[in-house]
Amino acid sequence: MLKVKPLIFGDGNEWDASGEWQNFDLRKDRCDGLPLVARVKFRSVCYGDEMHIHGNFVEIFLCLKGCVHYETESGLMRILPGQIFMSRPDQPHRRVSSPKGTCLYRAAFAAPKPPGRILGLSQAESRFFARTFMEFPRRVSTASNRVRTAFERLFAACDAERPGTTIRRLCVKSAALELLLALAETVRSQDQSPPYSNAKVEEIVRQIEKAPEADYSIPFLANAAALSSVALNDAFKRLTGLTPHAYLLDVRARRAREDLERGHAIAVVAAKYRFPSPAHFSTVFRRIFGLSPRDCKGFRKNNI
Repeated sequence: MLKVKPLIFGDGNEWDASGEWQNFDLRKDRCDGLPLVARVKFRSVCYGDEMHIHGNFVEIFLCLKGCVHYETESGLMRILPGQIFMSRPDQPHRRVSSPKGTCLYRAAFAAPKPPGRILGLSQAESRFFARTFMEFPRRVSTASNRVRTAFERLFAACDAERPGTTIRRLCVKSAALELLLALAETVRSQDQSPPYSNAKVEEIVRQIEKAPEADYSIPFLANAAALSSVALNDAFKRLTGLTPHAYLLDVRARRAREDLERGHAIAVVAAKYRFPSPAHFSTVFRRIFGLSPRDCKGFRKNNI
């Protein structure tokens, strides 16, 4: 059973465990509905938090650089540059770790209680945003360039204008509305486009998840999917966001991490998951998780 810690926005607990985030409290600018935005570029490896929920807002992360793993109630999710990770108030999650140099933008959406409104909009317009962000169909979506631009416009308004002034409030509220619209556009476009489906490729993904230590060559996988190698790469990327080789490495690294946390030897784990050498295993592991296999041993016991 998952141990889940409730975090309420405004109590200070959910703001910045790493000391590297730059947070902007938009409540001071009367931005009802978007009380928090933040940005970070990690100067060192950052380990994640406890499994938690946010009892009063939707949390949204946009990955700009690097890759981030989030642990959820349904397993581990890998967020790549250009992707958004979202969690509703009742969905347990935690950021596992962030490699050095990872860049993220963050926003909190707080649905108003009726007859509350967002950013001075009408009740109908406020309900539109509340429905969109409280009922999103997928936790990971591909963001449009408009989302990144809207985040950056909002940060620019926060940086440029003096707090407490009328021009600051107007600029921030205008940029906040643009960000909500861009995020809503992303969520709705994902909802309206059916997820990619290929039964043979889906079966290959299930097999890799079930037995990542098995031998999988690209010609073997292409033959199993009845596709060319190029078509297999495209099908895998549409289904998982990764090429077959990258996906296999990712699954093997995740399972290897679990073994390391149980105390298994690094060389044994590297051999089990078919890495050519412990050195190659360490290189792949560090690229994915931002820490070495040796750093990972005992991580779960010490940090969760």
